[in-house]
Amino acid sequence: MWGLSMLTGFSRVWVGHHYPSDIVRSAFVGSLTSMAVDKAVCLLKRMNQKIK
Repeated sequence: MWGLSMLTGFSRVWVGHHYPSDIVRSAFVGSLTSMAVDKAVCLLKRMNQKIK
C-alpha cells in the first residue's frame, strides 16, 4: 500500500494537482494517525483482557 500511495502522490505532483510538500505532509499526518490508532487498539485490547 505504501508503494501505491507513493505512485499516486507522484502522479498528482506530475499533473500539477498538488505541490510536493502537500504529499509529504499528508504522508506524515497519515503515519501519525496510523500509529495513534494502533496504540489505541492495543490499549483497548489490554483493557478488554483485564475485564475478562
